[in-house]
Amino acid sequence: MPNTNTVGENKWSNYRVSVDEIEQRTGYNLLSNVPESVQRAIEGGVDKVMVQSVWLEL
Repeated sequence: MPNTNTVGENKWSNYRVSVDEIEQRTGYNLLSNVPESVQRAIEGGVDKVMVQSVWLEL
């Protein structure tokens, strides 16, 4: 996601990625204290839940 105050018409949900991708890009193991089996189960997924807009028309 661009580090700007305005993202224009882009929805933030377009920038969802897996924990694995964040770890790969940063070099960090974010869930290092979690058992490996649990890490494998949750790190590869990407949240696909539809999110309604919270912007209010003024």
